[in-house]
Amino acid sequence: MRSFALLLVSLLLVGCTVDVTFGEDAREDAPIAALACTPGGPCDEPLDVRMVLLTMFEIGADTGDRPGEFQLWAERANLTVRFPFPQGHHDLFYDPERKLLVMVTGIGTLKSGPNVMALGLDPRFDLSKAYWLVA
Repeated sequence: MRSFALLLVSLLLVGCTVDVTFGEDAREDAPIAALACTPGGPCDEPLDVRMVLLTMFEIGADTGDRPGEFQLWAERANLTVRFPFPQGHHDLFYDPERKLLVMVTGIGTLKSGPNVMALGLDPRFDLSKAYWLVA
């Protein structure tokens, strides 16, 4: 299982398109349905997430300036959907093609622990079958 996750991340880093399917096909309107839900509130149709990437920091803006950990992912991956995440350090970004969710947790256990817990408790996302990677 761990080697599969490492292979998947390696392919994502070099820009390969990776098709990971675990059963039913994804609905194309799933990100739209999850965007309609209130952050932290109830959601009838949670978004299926197959991989969660946790980055610790971003120096400035999400794109266009000196890159931190998150910016390289934002500019190189297909993170086309932005979810407001007021209970966290940063908004969440999602690639609907690969079902990849990327978050900036903040540096240190004081920020990263509560941010990850807030994501885990957010009913907008189905994380029951997701792989987790800490950058």
